[in-house]
Formats: sequence, C-alpha cells, structure tokens
Amino acid sequence: SNIRKGVSISSRFDNRTIMDFQYEVSLKNLDPVSSLLGEIPFNAQAHLKGTIENRDRNLSFTCDGIIDEFYVGTIKGGVPLNKARLICRADSLNMFEPLERLSMTMDLTVDSGLINTQNLDDINLSFGFDHHKGKLSGYGTFDSTYSLNINGEISVQPNTYVFDLDSLVFSANNSIWKNDQDVQLRLNYDGLRIMHAAFKRNHETISISGALLHSGDLSLSAIGRRLSLSGLSDIFQGRTLSSQGEGFSGSANIDVHLTGSTASPIIKLNAIGENVYFRKTKIGQLTADFDYADQIASINANVKESTTDTKPILTIDGTIPINLALTKVDRLFPEKYQSLELKSDGFNVGILDPLLKDFDNLTLLKISISIHSI
Repeated sequence: SNIRKGVSISSRFDNRTIMDFQYEVSLKNLDPVSSLLGEIPFNAQAHLKGTIENRDRNLSFTCDGIIDEFYVGTIKGGVPLNKARLICRADSLNMFEPLERLSMTMDLTVDSGLINTQNLDDINLSFGFDHHKGKLSGYGTFDSTYSLNINGEISVQPNTYVFDLDSLVFSANNSIWKNDQDVQLRLNYDGLRIMHAAFKRNHETISISGALLHSGDLSLSAIGRRLSLSGLSDIFQGRTLSSQGEGFSGSANIDVHLTGSTASPIIKLNAIGENVYFRKTKIGQLTADFDYADQIASINANVKESTTDTKPILTIDGTIPINLALTKVDRLFPEKYQSLELKSDGFNVGILDPLLKDFDNLTLLKISISIHSI
C-alpha cells in the first residue's frame, strides 16, 4: 500500500469519554488522496505520531512529525519543502465553539524549499493560542539573500482576525528595514486590510495602508521618504556599474497609489529625486509621474540642475507597453507600438546608455532623442 499505517491504540470508555488512543502513521505517496479531492495537487513523505482524545465533546490531540518531502501545487507553480519537523498540541477543541476553550501550540522547522524557483532556507515558525489570543514568531531566508523575522500577537474578534506585529524585520544583503510602531493587519471574509505598516532604515521611511480583497480588488497606498536611489541599479542593467561605485545615488520621495484589481491594476506614482547621480555624474533634481492602466505605462519626467531652475535640461515623455498584472504574466512587454521621447537641453544623454539597453527587447518601441547644445 502507498499509505502505510502502524497504529498503537490504548482505549478506555466511560460515560464521558468517547475515544482515547495513540497513533503512528507513515505516509509514502498521497497522489491517490490528492486526485480524489480534486483540488490543488499535493504529495508528501512523512512519519507522524501522537495521541487523540475526545472527552466531554472536547477534542485534544498531539502530533510529532518528521516530513521528509512535501509538495503542493503544479510543476509551473508549486512549493516543495524538504526535511521539516512539525510538533503541535491542541486541547479542548469543541465543534460548537471551536475557539472558546481552545489552547494550542505549534512549532514548524523547514530545512529548505522553493517558491517560484527561489530558494527557501532555515524556516522556523512558532504559534501559540489560548483564550482567544495567539502569539506568532518566525524567521527564514529567501533566495539566499533576503531574510524575514516576525513576532507578534493574533486575536479573534467577531468575523475578524486581528494581527498586531510588534517586530517585523526585513533584511537584504547589508540593508535592514525595521517596523516603526506595531504593524496592524485585519483579516476577514472580505480580505486583508492593512491598518498601519510603517518601516524605517536609518533616515529612510516607508508606510503602507489599504486593502487587498478576496475578489482581487485593490486599494493600496505607499509613501516613501528620503529613499536611497542606490537600489535602482539592481533593477536596470546598471547593477554591474553599482558594484563599481558608478550606479545611482541620491534620495527620493515617492507616493504610490494602487487600485483596480490584481489582474488589471491601476498605478499612479509620483517621485521627486534630489541630488541624483549616475555613473559618478550629476543628473540633478528629478521629477517623475508614472501612470499605468490597461497594459500601458505613461511616463513624464524632467531633470533640472537645481530646484531653483525653471527650465529642465532633460525631459522624458511617452508610453511603454508593459503588463504589470499581479497575477501570472505570459509576456511582460506586449506587442504594441508605443514611443518614448527624450529631449536634452545641455544634458549629457550618453551617461544613460546602460539604461537604454534595458529597452532592447521592446521590438515595437521607438525611442527618439533630440539634443540641443548650449
């Protein structure tokens, strides 16, 4: 049999006890169960053991499991996990009032895994629940570069789960973002609502608020202040220049509003950059507006040597075909003919060469450059 069971049972019955036994189960192949349920495919190889007791209509159980392999999803979008350990205990679970008396703890460790071909390593999650309140903690590494550390509380209100995270730390390379005050989230039948989420890194700040509904509708806002522009070099082909100290530098204030849906988002972005440098050459003061809808991004940006100047030395205006859907995208750049115009009035356009290479795969994009020397 693909599912092997070895069950050691010690039972006793009286007027108040329905069942009381120990179990031990080895799972070798869950494909038949997965096919029978007909939902998202899954499979596992694991060894589980523990106890189950039902007394006075209150269910209690324990589980100590070694999960050698676990997989959920399809070949194109699955999540495999390797070498996991699960230890959990639940007491007084009542089917009529499931959370009224429930007390439980759960600890999960995972050596490695994948999400969308990106590595997961050293995952640790702990959860405890008692008297309608829970405590959550965890940490892990993503793509061998990014790490997340979380600590907080979960409480249950009518039709709503309330998350208050007193520590949420995100690390990337030598960069560390920490939450500023508690991160407050609400989860209910409608979806997830971000009540307060503010983060800081040295003098940089980011705040996020809004809602992501189960229907896919979006209403999110993000505000960034004094953000370092050095990360732009990792987005464009300038990452090599960045390692040589010739990437972007400077700071920016950014406001982003995201509406529409995950399949068809509407994005409005406004950015103001100060003391912007690229390839060790001063670009100046940058103002940019970015609007996206229906797979078309409209860009309007200008550069001035200083904030007191009235005339820009560089303007960028036009549209770019791009699919920024938050769902699966088959083609990032649709085959639509659009154009982008750069006008220079004393600006050295040559320093932008590494950035223009990023548009080479836009086969129908026309970039026109006009230069006026002074």
